[in-house]
Amino acid sequence: LWLGVVSEPTRLPLSSSILTPEGEARAVKIIRSIADELYVAPVDFAYEISGETATVTPGVDGAEVDTDALLELVKEALAQGRKELQVETQPVSGAELTGKALQRLIRVEAEPAGVDEEGKLVPAVVGLSVDAEKAQAVLDANQEGPWDIPLEFTPPAPAGDDSPFYKDLLAQADMELEDDAASAVLASALNGKVLQPGELSSFRETVGEAVTEAGVLDRAASALHYCAVYSNLSVAERSCGTVPPSYIEAGLEAEVSGPEQDLKFRNSTGFPIKIVSASEGGKLTVQFYGSDPEGLRVEVQTEAKPTEGWVTVYEPDSSVRRGTTTERVTPLDGQEVEVYRLVYDASGKLLSRTLVDTSAYEKRDQVIAYNPADSGPWGTGVTSQPAPRPTVRPQNPRPVTPTPTPTPRPTDPPPKASMPSWLQPTTPSADPATPTPAPTDPPAQASMPDWLS
Repeated sequence: LWLGVVSEPTRLPLSSSILTPEGEARAVKIIRSIADELYVAPVDFAYEISGETATVTPGVDGAEVDTDALLELVKEALAQGRKELQVETQPVSGAELTGKALQRLIRVEAEPAGVDEEGKLVPAVVGLSVDAEKAQAVLDANQEGPWDIPLEFTPPAPAGDDSPFYKDLLAQADMELEDDAASAVLASALNGKVLQPGELSSFRETVGEAVTEAGVLDRAASALHYCAVYSNLSVAERSCGTVPPSYIEAGLEAEVSGPEQDLKFRNSTGFPIKIVSASEGGKLTVQFYGSDPEGLRVEVQTEAKPTEGWVTVYEPDSSVRRGTTTERVTPLDGQEVEVYRLVYDASGKLLSRTLVDTSAYEKRDQVIAYNPADSGPWGTGVTSQPAPRPTVRPQNPRPVTPTPTPTPRPTDPPPKASMPSWLQPTTPSADPATPTPAPTDPPAQASMPDWLS
Protein backbone atom coordinates (compact mmCIF):
# COMPACT_ATOMS: atom_id res chain seq x y z
CA LEU A 1 0.00 0.00 0.00
CA TRP A 2 1.29 3.44 -0.96
CA LEU A 3 0.49 6.18 1.55
CA GLY A 4 0.54 9.70 0.19
CA VAL A 5 1.03 12.23 2.98
CA VAL A 6 1.20 15.90 1.88
CA SER A 7 3.02 15.58 -1.48
CA GLU A 8 5.49 12.76 -0.88
CA PRO A 9 4.08 9.19 -1.02
CA THR A 10 5.41 6.57 1.38
CA ARG A 11 5.21 2.80 0.76
CA LEU A 12 3.74 0.88 3.67
CA PRO A 13 4.73 -2.82 3.86
CA LEU A 14 1.19 -3.72 4.86
CA SER A 15 -1.37 -6.18 3.55
CA SER A 16 -4.67 -7.60 4.60
CA SER A 17 -2.82 -9.33 7.43
CA ILE A 18 -3.29 -6.18 9.55
CA LEU A 19 -6.87 -7.25 9.97
CA THR A 20 -5.58 -9.80 12.49
CA PRO A 21 -4.58 -8.66 16.02
CA GLU A 22 -0.90 -9.34 15.35
CA GLY A 23 -1.00 -7.50 12.01
CA GLU A 24 -2.79 -4.54 13.53
CA ALA A 25 -0.15 -4.15 16.24
CA ARG A 26 2.58 -4.16 13.57
CA ALA A 27 0.63 -1.64 11.45
CA VAL A 28 0.16 0.69 14.41
CA LYS A 29 3.92 0.68 15.07
CA ILE A 30 4.71 1.52 11.44
CA ILE A 31 2.07 4.26 11.25
CA ARG A 32 3.29 5.85 14.49
CA SER A 33 6.82 5.90 13.18
CA ILE A 34 5.68 7.74 10.06
CA ALA A 35 3.55 10.10 12.15
CA ASP A 36 6.58 11.00 14.29
CA GLU A 37 8.54 11.92 11.17
CA LEU A 38 5.72 14.09 9.88
CA TYR A 39 5.04 15.85 13.17
CA VAL A 40 5.85 19.60 13.23
CA ALA A 41 5.71 21.26 16.62
CA PRO A 42 3.73 24.53 16.83
CA VAL A 43 5.51 27.81 17.64
CA ASP A 44 3.87 29.86 20.37
CA PHE A 45 3.47 33.63 20.14
CA ALA A 46 6.33 35.72 21.54
CA TYR A 47 6.67 39.25 22.88
CA GLU A 48 9.47 41.78 23.31
CA ILE A 49 9.29 44.83 25.56
CA SER A 50 10.68 48.03 24.05
CA GLY A 51 9.90 51.56 25.12
CA GLU A 52 6.23 52.05 25.77
CA THR A 53 4.93 48.82 24.22
CA ALA A 54 5.29 45.07 24.13
CA THR A 55 5.58 43.91 20.53
CA VAL A 56 3.81 40.56 20.12
CA THR A 57 4.57 38.31 17.15
CA PRO A 58 2.07 35.60 16.18
CA GLY A 59 2.79 31.92 16.56
CA VAL A 60 2.88 29.31 13.81
CA ASP A 61 0.67 26.24 13.73
CA GLY A 62 2.30 22.84 13.66
CA ALA A 63 1.19 19.66 11.86
CA GLU A 64 0.45 16.07 12.91
CA VAL A 65 -1.10 12.81 11.73
CA ASP A 66 -3.89 11.16 13.71
CA THR A 67 -2.54 7.59 14.01
CA ASP A 68 -5.87 6.06 15.09
CA ALA A 69 -7.76 7.62 12.21
CA LEU A 70 -4.99 6.66 9.78
CA LEU A 71 -5.10 3.03 10.91
CA GLU A 72 -8.82 2.86 10.20
CA LEU A 73 -8.27 4.38 6.76
CA VAL A 74 -5.56 1.85 5.97
CA LYS A 75 -7.86 -1.01 6.98
CA GLU A 76 -10.63 0.33 4.80
CA ALA A 77 -8.29 0.79 1.82
CA LEU A 78 -6.95 -2.78 2.07
CA ALA A 79 -10.43 -4.21 2.45
CA GLN A 80 -11.43 -2.42 -0.76
CA GLY A 81 -8.35 -3.59 -2.59
CA ARG A 82 -7.01 -0.09 -3.07
CA LYS A 83 -3.27 0.34 -3.62
CA GLU A 84 -2.97 4.03 -2.73
CA LEU A 85 -4.21 6.16 0.14
CA GLN A 86 -3.95 9.96 0.35
CA VAL A 87 -3.87 11.42 3.86
CA GLU A 88 -3.39 15.06 4.91
CA THR A 89 -1.87 16.27 8.16
CA GLN A 90 -3.91 18.18 10.69
CA PRO A 91 -2.88 21.61 12.10
CA VAL A 92 -1.69 21.82 15.68
CA SER A 93 -2.31 25.17 17.37
CA GLY A 94 0.09 26.80 19.79
CA ALA A 95 -0.72 28.72 22.94
CA GLU A 96 -3.89 30.80 22.69
CA LEU A 97 -3.19 34.51 22.25
CA THR A 98 -5.66 36.71 24.18
CA GLY A 99 -5.55 39.89 26.20
CA LYS A 100 -5.89 37.89 29.42
CA ALA A 101 -3.03 35.61 28.41
CA LEU A 102 -0.77 38.63 27.89
CA GLN A 103 -1.88 40.07 31.23
CA ARG A 104 -0.81 36.84 32.97
CA LEU A 105 2.56 36.76 31.19
CA ILE A 106 3.62 40.41 31.36
CA ARG A 107 3.65 41.27 35.01
CA VAL A 108 6.57 42.67 37.03
CA GLU A 109 6.42 43.92 40.60
CA ALA A 110 8.10 47.27 41.35
CA GLU A 111 11.07 47.46 43.71
CA PRO A 112 12.82 50.67 44.80
CA ALA A 113 16.47 51.47 44.19
CA GLY A 114 18.84 51.00 47.09
CA VAL A 115 22.39 50.60 48.32
CA ASP A 116 23.85 47.20 49.14
CA GLU A 117 26.14 46.29 52.03
CA GLU A 118 29.22 47.21 50.02
CA GLY A 119 27.87 50.68 49.26
CA LYS A 120 27.06 49.95 45.64
CA LEU A 121 23.92 51.29 44.09
CA VAL A 122 21.20 48.77 43.33
CA PRO A 123 18.89 49.83 40.49
CA ALA A 124 15.17 49.86 40.95
CA VAL A 125 12.75 47.51 39.26
CA VAL A 126 9.95 49.26 37.40
CA GLY A 127 6.56 47.61 37.69
CA LEU A 128 5.06 46.48 34.38
CA SER A 129 1.63 45.20 33.48
CA VAL A 130 -0.89 44.96 30.63
CA ASP A 131 -4.53 45.93 30.68
CA ALA A 132 -6.39 42.86 29.38
CA GLU A 133 -9.23 44.80 27.70
CA LYS A 134 -6.90 47.24 25.93
CA ALA A 135 -4.69 44.38 24.78
CA GLN A 136 -7.67 42.42 23.44
CA ALA A 137 -8.86 45.50 21.52
CA VAL A 138 -5.47 45.73 19.80
CA LEU A 139 -5.57 42.03 18.92
CA ASP A 140 -9.09 42.26 17.52
CA ALA A 141 -8.20 45.25 15.33
CA ASN A 142 -5.54 43.24 13.49
CA GLN A 143 -5.99 39.53 12.93
CA GLU A 144 -2.56 38.85 11.44
CA GLY A 145 -0.12 40.76 13.65
CA PRO A 146 2.35 41.72 14.85
CA TRP A 147 0.75 43.79 17.60
CA ASP A 148 2.05 46.64 19.75
CA ILE A 149 0.44 46.24 23.16
CA PRO A 150 0.58 49.35 25.39
CA LEU A 151 2.36 48.84 28.69
CA GLU A 152 1.39 50.20 32.07
CA PHE A 153 4.26 51.31 34.30
CA THR A 154 4.28 51.36 38.07
CA PRO A 155 7.14 53.44 39.55
CA PRO A 156 8.60 52.09 42.75
CA ALA A 157 8.04 53.90 46.02
CA PRO A 158 10.59 56.67 46.69
CA ALA A 159 13.52 55.71 48.86
CA GLY A 160 13.73 57.27 52.30
CA ASP A 161 17.06 58.98 51.61
CA ASP A 162 17.49 59.51 47.89
CA SER A 163 20.51 61.84 48.05
CA PRO A 164 22.96 59.09 46.95
CA PHE A 165 21.15 58.84 43.62
CA TYR A 166 21.79 62.42 42.38
CA LYS A 167 25.58 62.57 42.27
CA ASP A 168 26.08 62.28 38.50
CA LEU A 169 25.30 65.06 36.01
CA LEU A 170 23.68 63.19 33.15
CA ALA A 171 22.97 66.11 30.79
CA GLN A 172 22.79 69.90 30.64
CA ALA A 173 21.20 72.35 28.19
CA ASP A 174 21.51 76.15 28.07
CA MET A 175 18.76 77.84 26.08
CA GLU A 176 18.35 81.53 25.27
CA LEU A 177 14.68 82.38 25.77
CA GLU A 178 15.11 86.16 25.25
CA ASP A 179 12.46 86.74 27.90
CA ASP A 180 13.77 87.13 31.43
CA ALA A 181 10.37 86.95 33.15
CA ALA A 182 9.20 83.86 31.28
CA SER A 183 12.56 82.18 31.79
CA ALA A 184 12.32 82.71 35.54
CA VAL A 185 8.79 81.27 35.66
CA LEU A 186 9.80 78.16 33.69
CA ALA A 187 12.91 77.61 35.80
CA SER A 188 10.80 77.74 38.95
CA ALA A 189 8.30 75.22 37.57
CA LEU A 190 11.00 72.74 36.51
CA ASN A 191 13.49 73.05 39.35
CA GLY A 192 13.49 70.20 41.86
CA LYS A 193 11.17 67.87 39.94
CA VAL A 194 12.01 64.19 40.64
CA LEU A 195 11.23 61.35 38.27
CA GLN A 196 11.15 57.91 39.81
CA PRO A 197 12.21 54.95 37.63
CA GLY A 198 9.44 54.27 35.15
CA GLU A 199 7.67 57.57 35.79
CA LEU A 200 6.34 59.59 32.83
CA SER A 201 6.93 63.34 32.73
CA SER A 202 4.68 65.75 30.79
CA PHE A 203 5.96 69.23 29.92
CA ARG A 204 2.42 70.62 29.80
CA GLU A 205 1.53 69.23 33.21
CA THR A 206 4.79 70.43 34.76
CA VAL A 207 4.73 73.99 33.40
CA GLY A 208 0.99 74.58 33.37
CA GLU A 209 -0.43 77.81 31.91
CA ALA A 210 1.99 80.25 33.54
CA VAL A 211 3.73 80.94 30.21
CA THR A 212 1.84 81.21 26.92
CA GLU A 213 4.42 82.58 24.47
CA ALA A 214 4.81 79.90 21.80
CA GLY A 215 8.45 80.57 20.98
CA VAL A 216 9.47 80.55 24.64
CA LEU A 217 7.63 77.30 25.35
CA ASP A 218 9.16 75.55 22.34
CA ARG A 219 12.68 76.50 23.38
CA ALA A 220 12.15 75.42 26.98
CA ALA A 221 10.69 72.08 25.87
CA SER A 222 13.62 71.61 23.49
CA ALA A 223 16.04 72.03 26.39
CA LEU A 224 14.22 69.25 28.27
CA HIS A 225 14.14 67.01 25.20
CA TYR A 226 17.88 67.51 24.69
CA CYS A 227 18.58 66.44 28.28
CA ALA A 228 16.21 63.46 28.04
CA VAL A 229 17.97 62.14 24.93
CA TYR A 230 21.47 62.55 26.39
CA SER A 231 20.36 61.04 29.72
CA ASN A 232 19.35 57.86 27.87
CA LEU A 233 15.66 58.27 28.71
CA SER A 234 12.75 57.01 26.65
CA VAL A 235 10.88 59.72 24.70
CA ALA A 236 7.18 58.85 24.58
CA GLU A 237 5.76 61.91 22.76
CA ARG A 238 7.39 64.73 20.83
CA SER A 239 6.62 66.96 17.83
CA CYS A 240 8.93 68.80 15.47
CA GLY A 241 8.43 72.12 13.68
CA THR A 242 7.60 72.59 10.01
CA VAL A 243 11.17 73.77 9.28
CA PRO A 244 14.47 73.06 11.06
CA PRO A 245 15.01 75.30 14.11
CA SER A 246 17.75 77.91 14.37
CA TYR A 247 18.36 77.56 18.11
CA ILE A 248 19.18 73.82 18.33
CA GLU A 249 20.29 71.00 16.06
CA ALA A 250 17.51 69.76 13.79
CA GLY A 251 15.80 66.70 15.27
CA LEU A 252 16.47 67.66 18.89
CA GLU A 253 13.80 70.35 19.19
CA ALA A 254 10.40 69.75 20.75
CA GLU A 255 7.46 71.89 19.66
CA VAL A 256 4.68 72.28 22.22
CA SER A 257 2.98 75.48 21.03
CA GLY A 258 0.18 73.59 19.26
CA PRO A 259 -3.04 72.86 21.18
CA GLU A 260 -2.52 69.09 21.10
CA GLN A 261 1.28 69.09 21.35
CA ASP A 262 3.25 67.96 24.38
CA LEU A 263 6.65 66.59 25.31
CA LYS A 264 6.56 63.38 27.32
CA PHE A 265 9.54 61.29 28.37
CA ARG A 266 9.94 58.40 30.78
CA ASN A 267 12.70 57.67 33.27
CA SER A 268 13.87 54.40 31.78
CA THR A 269 16.93 54.17 34.02
CA GLY A 270 17.04 52.20 37.23
CA PHE A 271 17.50 55.25 39.45
CA PRO A 272 15.52 58.40 40.23
CA ILE A 273 16.37 61.58 38.32
CA LYS A 274 16.19 65.13 39.61
CA ILE A 275 15.75 68.16 37.37
CA VAL A 276 17.67 71.28 38.40
CA SER A 277 16.83 74.48 36.57
CA ALA A 278 17.89 78.13 36.84
CA SER A 279 17.41 81.38 34.94
CA GLU A 280 19.70 84.35 34.39
CA GLY A 281 19.36 87.18 31.92
CA GLY A 282 16.72 85.40 29.85
CA LYS A 283 18.81 82.22 29.58
CA LEU A 284 17.29 78.97 30.90
CA THR A 285 19.66 76.28 32.20
CA VAL A 286 18.35 72.73 32.64
CA GLN A 287 20.32 69.90 34.27
CA PHE A 288 19.44 66.25 34.82
CA TYR A 289 21.07 64.59 37.84
CA GLY A 290 20.96 60.85 38.47
CA SER A 291 23.13 57.77 38.86
CA ASP A 292 25.55 56.33 36.33
CA PRO A 293 27.42 53.58 38.21
CA GLU A 294 28.65 51.99 34.95
CA GLY A 295 30.18 55.17 33.56
CA LEU A 296 28.18 55.15 30.31
CA ARG A 297 28.65 57.82 27.66
CA VAL A 298 25.91 58.97 25.28
CA GLU A 299 26.41 60.54 21.87
CA VAL A 300 23.88 61.62 19.24
CA GLN A 301 24.10 61.25 15.47
CA THR A 302 21.75 62.85 12.96
CA GLU A 303 21.18 61.79 9.36
CA ALA A 304 19.42 64.20 6.98
CA LYS A 305 17.76 62.97 3.78
CA PRO A 306 16.43 65.47 1.20
CA THR A 307 12.77 65.13 0.27
CA GLU A 308 11.66 68.09 -1.90
CA GLY A 309 13.57 71.02 -3.36
CA TRP A 310 12.47 74.65 -3.09
CA VAL A 311 11.44 76.87 -6.01
CA THR A 312 11.45 80.63 -6.53
CA VAL A 313 8.14 82.49 -6.30
CA TYR A 314 7.94 86.08 -7.62
CA GLU A 315 5.54 88.58 -6.08
CA PRO A 316 4.82 92.05 -7.54
CA ASP A 317 5.24 94.98 -5.17
CA SER A 318 5.13 98.56 -6.39
CA SER A 319 7.06 99.74 -3.31
CA VAL A 320 10.21 97.93 -4.57
CA ARG A 321 12.59 100.36 -6.29
CA ARG A 322 12.70 100.05 -10.08
CA GLY A 323 15.55 97.86 -11.33
CA THR A 324 15.95 95.99 -8.01
CA THR A 325 14.43 92.98 -6.22
CA THR A 326 14.01 92.06 -2.57
CA GLU A 327 14.19 88.55 -1.09
CA ARG A 328 11.26 88.26 1.29
CA VAL A 329 11.64 84.56 2.26
CA THR A 330 14.91 82.61 2.46
CA PRO A 331 14.56 79.18 0.81
CA LEU A 332 15.01 75.79 2.48
CA ASP A 333 14.86 72.31 0.99
CA GLY A 334 12.48 69.78 2.49
CA GLN A 335 14.26 67.06 4.45
CA GLU A 336 13.83 64.14 6.82
CA VAL A 337 16.15 63.99 9.83
CA GLU A 338 16.75 60.81 11.83
CA VAL A 339 18.26 61.07 15.33
CA TYR A 340 20.25 58.10 16.64
CA ARG A 341 21.50 57.61 20.21
CA LEU A 342 24.84 55.85 20.65
CA VAL A 343 25.68 54.44 24.08
CA TYR A 344 29.29 53.55 24.96
CA ASP A 345 30.65 51.79 28.03
CA ALA A 346 33.46 53.16 30.18
CA SER A 347 36.10 51.62 27.88
CA GLY A 348 34.63 53.28 24.77
CA LYS A 349 32.95 50.16 23.37
CA LEU A 350 29.71 50.82 21.49
CA LEU A 351 26.88 49.08 23.30
CA SER A 352 23.88 50.22 21.26
CA ARG A 353 22.76 52.50 18.44
CA THR A 354 19.03 53.13 18.47
CA LEU A 355 16.70 55.41 16.51
CA VAL A 356 15.28 58.07 18.83
CA ASP A 357 12.89 59.82 16.45
CA THR A 358 12.38 60.99 12.86
CA SER A 359 11.55 64.60 11.97
CA ALA A 360 9.97 65.54 8.64
CA TYR A 361 10.48 69.16 7.57
CA GLU A 362 8.62 70.86 4.74
CA LYS A 363 10.31 72.84 1.98
CA ARG A 364 10.25 76.64 2.13
CA ASP A 365 10.11 78.37 -1.23
CA GLN A 366 12.14 81.48 -1.96
CA VAL A 367 9.96 84.58 -2.33
CA ILE A 368 11.32 87.53 -4.33
CA ALA A 369 9.46 90.82 -4.61
CA TYR A 370 9.84 92.97 -7.75
CA ASN A 371 8.46 96.18 -9.17
CA PRO A 372 5.66 95.29 -11.60
CA ALA A 373 6.96 97.89 -14.09
CA ASP A 374 10.18 95.87 -14.51
CA SER A 375 10.73 92.92 -16.82
CA GLY A 376 12.51 89.80 -15.61
CA PRO A 377 12.12 86.06 -15.03
CA TRP A 378 8.57 86.77 -13.92
CA GLY A 379 7.60 88.20 -17.34
CA THR A 380 7.29 91.52 -19.15
CA GLY A 381 6.86 94.63 -17.03
CA VAL A 382 3.67 96.67 -17.22
CA THR A 383 4.35 100.43 -17.57
CA SER A 384 1.65 102.67 -16.16
CA GLN A 385 -0.17 104.94 -18.75
CA PRO A 386 0.19 108.80 -18.38
CA ALA A 387 -2.85 110.67 -17.13
CA PRO A 388 -4.93 112.31 -19.98
CA ARG A 389 -4.81 116.10 -20.38
CA PRO A 390 -8.00 118.00 -19.50
CA THR A 391 -10.03 119.21 -22.49
CA VAL A 392 -11.26 122.86 -22.46
CA ARG A 393 -14.45 123.36 -24.49
CA PRO A 394 -15.39 126.88 -25.84
CA GLN A 395 -18.68 128.46 -24.86
CA ASN A 396 -19.96 128.78 -28.51
CA PRO A 397 -18.21 126.09 -30.45
CA ARG A 398 -18.20 126.40 -34.26
CA PRO A 399 -19.14 123.29 -36.13
CA VAL A 400 -16.15 121.67 -37.71
CA THR A 401 -16.63 120.46 -41.28
CA PRO A 402 -14.72 117.25 -41.80
CA THR A 403 -12.11 117.37 -44.51
CA PRO A 404 -13.25 115.22 -47.47
CA THR A 405 -11.03 112.50 -48.80
CA PRO A 406 -9.28 113.86 -51.99
CA THR A 407 -10.33 112.20 -55.28
CA PRO A 408 -8.03 111.55 -58.26
CA ARG A 409 -7.89 114.32 -60.95
CA PRO A 410 -9.80 113.53 -64.13
CA THR A 411 -8.06 113.50 -67.54
CA ASP A 412 -10.08 116.47 -68.88
CA PRO A 413 -9.93 119.57 -66.70
CA PRO A 414 -13.25 120.57 -65.15
CA PRO A 415 -14.94 123.72 -66.44
CA LYS A 416 -13.86 126.90 -64.83
CA ALA A 417 -16.11 128.39 -62.30
CA SER A 418 -17.87 131.53 -63.40
CA MET A 419 -16.26 134.64 -62.15
CA PRO A 420 -18.09 137.74 -60.99
CA SER A 421 -18.43 140.46 -63.55
CA TRP A 422 -16.16 142.84 -61.81
CA LEU A 423 -13.36 140.30 -62.10
CA GLN A 424 -13.84 139.63 -65.84
CA PRO A 425 -11.54 141.54 -68.31
CA THR A 426 -13.02 144.35 -70.49
CA THR A 427 -13.77 143.34 -74.16
CA PRO A 428 -13.33 146.10 -76.86
CA SER A 429 -16.18 146.86 -79.28
CA ALA A 430 -16.25 144.99 -82.59
CA ASP A 431 -14.77 146.69 -85.74
CA PRO A 432 -15.03 144.82 -89.03
CA ALA A 433 -12.11 146.75 -90.50
CA THR A 434 -9.94 145.85 -87.67
CA PRO A 435 -8.56 142.30 -87.82
CA THR A 436 -9.28 140.06 -84.93
CA PRO A 437 -6.20 139.64 -82.77
CA ALA A 438 -4.80 136.17 -82.23
CA PRO A 439 -5.94 134.58 -78.98
CA THR A 440 -3.54 134.76 -76.13
CA ASP A 441 -3.25 132.87 -72.89
CA PRO A 442 -5.89 134.03 -70.41
CA PRO A 443 -4.66 136.06 -67.51
CA ALA A 444 -4.04 134.39 -64.24
CA GLN A 445 -7.17 133.87 -62.18
CA ALA A 446 -7.25 136.12 -59.21
CA SER A 447 -7.80 134.61 -55.81
CA MET A 448 -11.29 134.87 -54.40
CA PRO A 449 -12.01 136.58 -51.14
CA ASP A 450 -12.63 134.40 -48.09
CA TRP A 451 -16.31 135.09 -48.03
CA LEU A 452 -16.66 133.55 -51.53
CA SER A 453 -14.77 130.44 -50.74
